Amino acid sequence: MRNEGLTPKFALGLVLATVLIIGIAILTYAFTSGFMLMGPMRPRSISEKVSISGVRFDAENPNTLLVDAKSLWNQTTVFDSAIIKDSKGATVYVHRQVVPDELPANAQMTLAITLSNNMTSGTYYILLATTRGSTFVSPTFTAP
Repeated sequence: MRNEGLTPKFALGLVLATVLIIGIAILTYAFTSGFMLMGPMRPRSISEKVSISGVRFDAENPNTLLVDAKSLWNQTTVFDSAIIKDSKGATVYVHRQVVPDELPANAQMTLAITLSNNMTSGTYYILLATTRGSTFVSPTFTAP
């Protein structure tokens, strides 16, 4: 009996089995990621869009931040919280009440965030979180 290595039939079988396994893995990923279904499996929060053009302190009440926001979405956006972070990304303040808490579809308005204490001087930014799980980042602003 001679040792001839792999027979052509066995080698072809290995190649076909490998191709089959890779094909199944690619199709499984394509369907579970929603790529092949074109949207039904994608989270609804992807469509939610808000633009924050600026943040400033209220001239009459220095403990209130005014956030200029514009909806770029055709449904009402409901805000859950506002997270204030410093320039290094550390969370400084979490505020659970944004007034008003709803931004109508395709509307522009100023949201108010009342702080319980004064902020130390520095550079900050705000993350507005929605009930659908989206977050929107403001431009930086400076506390005096």
